[in-house]
Amino acid sequence: MIFISLIKDPCLSTNYFNNKLKWFIIFTIGNLIVNIPFVHVLEFGEAEELEDFINNLNILEQFGLLAILPAIFEEFVFRYPLCQRRIGVDIIFLCAIPFSLFLIFNFSNMGFYLGVFAWILYVFFRKSIRLKLSKRKYSTPIFYMMSLLFALIHLGNYSGDPLITSVTLVFLAFVSAIFFGLIRIHIGFRYAVMS
Repeated sequence: MIFISLIKDPCLSTNYFNNKLKWFIIFTIGNLIVNIPFVHVLEFGEAEELEDFINNLNILEQFGLLAILPAIFEEFVFRYPLCQRRIGVDIIFLCAIPFSLFLIFNFSNMGFYLGVFAWILYVFFRKSIRLKLSKRKYSTPIFYMMSLLFALIHLGNYSGDPLITSVTLVFLAFVSAIFFGLIRIHIGFRYAVMS
């Protein structure tokens, strides 16, 4: 029942999550239950250049580059704004949206120009956007928008795969983003980075 309430309002304030480790494990297992069956069914393309690059790194470099750095970056860009009101809106419009557009368009000029346009637009209308979006009633739409942006930036990872595979994996990234967001909001930053 609590999960349905959280889907309707992810920023719901509740004391239900006092046992943080228990809820971290529950959310992580829920995320794995949703994702593992699909990962085993879908076939992935090979990315030899990336594999060669990774194989040339030692184990600590691989761990830092593939596990620690992306987790901290994703937490700051996509989930930190969920817990902040005014500064969170700044991070969303000055960092998350431009960066996401750049990634969604595979580092092309179009993504760069759209990101710069979004940034400039926010700078000109910052006061009114901040005032409106920092209200509590926009927390749920912002939560789902950030989850969708998180999922869409992964679209480029699957550009060589069949459409059904790409759509499925982006959907799974969206579901994972929801779990990660719930962990960040209700359990805390430390657990969100570990997830």
